[in-house]
Amino acid sequence: MQRLPVLLVSLLAACAGPRLEGSASSSIPQPDGPLPASSAAEVPSSVLMVGNSFTFWNKGLWGPLEEGLRARSAEATVRACMRGGASLEVQWGREKVQRWISSAEHEVVVLQGDIPEASVASFEEHAGLLIALCREHGAEPVLLETWDYERLAWCSLEEIVAAHERVASEHGVRVIPVGEAWGLARARRPELDLYDRDDEHPNLRGSYLALVLTHAVLTGARGDALLPVPEVWSALAPEDAAWLRTLADEVLRG
Repeated sequence: MQRLPVLLVSLLAACAGPRLEGSASSSIPQPDGPLPASSAAEVPSSVLMVGNSFTFWNKGLWGPLEEGLRARSAEATVRACMRGGASLEVQWGREKVQRWISSAEHEVVVLQGDIPEASVASFEEHAGLLIALCREHGAEPVLLETWDYERLAWCSLEEIVAAHERVASEHGVRVIPVGEAWGLARARRPELDLYDRDDEHPNLRGSYLALVLTHAVLTGARGDALLPVPEVWSALAPEDAAWLRTLADEVLRG
């Protein structure tokens, strides 16, 4: 199935691998304005990422994210609790997810769903349950919005973005608008593919876009303070990385 450019409402109207479970060594409400580079008080001291292969592809988002957070706060840590193909319904049923969130060791929990692997209704229900669990144990829940893909093409990008907006509005949570930015990139530069060879997972460009947006939402970074390309993804073309940062900044500023 051919992917078509997506018209987004606000802009145009995800265990495998040795480090997948452990620490690393719009209209959607977002923080306003940049943080000073020296402001470490706003940086979360401990982050838990709950997700699937969308988050752990390309060696994972959590290592580069921790590196970026530590540039602002040397004690910041990011842990990852991953399962391939898992929706939020599957994550809710995992004892490890329940235990790690209930440990009250994390200031922020990033919840990455995968609506096409379940259903919109399941996503909204289990996002709500996980949000409540996070808050019960003193963590801020943040949703990581993902994208559409060919293998499960029943769910469009517009539907994915809209479902995240509804959950954000109902539960008062922040959203990392990766899907929104993904659609805008696809509309403006369709030749700049963000998908890996399977037309489902992110290539380096897609992972980098998700990283920049995640770091920015958690820290308030904007403009020149957006995260540069990490060494682990040094194969990414500098001009593509610069364009993706500009795009992310636009999406974040709404």
